[in-house]
Amino acid sequence: MDIDFCLSAKIKRKNPEHYFCPLTAGVLEGTVVKSTGKYSLVKLIDGKVVTTSLKGKMRLQKSRETHVVAVGDKVTLEKRNDDWIIEDILPRRNQLNRKATKLSRSVHVVAANIDQILIIASAKNPKTPLGFIDRVTATAESYSIPSILIINKIDLLDSDEDVEKWTNIGRLYQDIGFEVIPASIYDTESMEKVLEILRGRETLVTGQSGVGKSSIINAIDPVLNIKTSVVSNFNEKGKHTTTFAEMHKLSFGGHVIDTPGVRSFGLIEIDRRFLSHYFPEMEALLGQCKYYDCTHLDEPGCKVKEMVDRGEIAESRYMSYLSMYYEG
Repeated sequence: MDIDFCLSAKIKRKNPEHYFCPLTAGVLEGTVVKSTGKYSLVKLIDGKVVTTSLKGKMRLQKSRETHVVAVGDKVTLEKRNDDWIIEDILPRRNQLNRKATKLSRSVHVVAANIDQILIIASAKNPKTPLGFIDRVTATAESYSIPSILIINKIDLLDSDEDVEKWTNIGRLYQDIGFEVIPASIYDTESMEKVLEILRGRETLVTGQSGVGKSSIINAIDPVLNIKTSVVSNFNEKGKHTTTFAEMHKLSFGGHVIDTPGVRSFGLIEIDRRFLSHYFPEMEALLGQCKYYDCTHLDEPGCKVKEMVDRGEIAESRYMSYLSMYYEG
């Protein structure tokens, strides 16, 4: 049976989100756990991890994506002589995209087939801008992927003013509908809460450099022992310790995808006409503006702007909306 024909036919499994084709002899199925572009590590069903390269025609096909395969992809592969070759990528359940750092018109697929996104923000050393959080949550909303906000390093807050500030930030996102966990790797209770969120799920972990993504994963599952670094006290900037996104199996069930820290999260493939749909507090006001195609910029009778002026929608969130709108 021709594998390309079979995959394109999309014969459904019992789970309608996946597709199945009887595999030909020698063809196996696996999950991409790391992808560098030149090669990918694929975990087979039996747990063995093999180094793979792409089939010739896949490598040459035109695509806006920086890498053809992404961590989390389900693939079929075959061993030819001593080399493992990825034959095809099975249809994705979902994916999270951002603008490629050096190629402004290219799409970087951060991960595929995930259940949730864990956004790690740092209360101090370095402080995470709220605009970064808003960009990730909006992107996640656009792909209908739940996101959870972890406010890390609360143990470093040394003034009542800072504690109040980050308490209010946490309350802001909770009121919008996001789950928020104030955390510290030295606080057992907060780490246990994060553990329960991760248990049995496929989770993408994202955040800027130095916010403590790898440290949190290590605190929850020390067996992994992921490399970490110290943030400079001079400029409060972190260094990249994770070069490529990589999936790790958790000892208590589930997987985490640890991603390289990024300074910004560029939007791509989001139609700005629908951008407000990805801000839950704005989406709740759909149909209440004077004009049905209101952009919430300067139109008269805009319900969103009215709620911003009344303090019902946070000004920081509205400023993030404007920044993303004009970027698009």
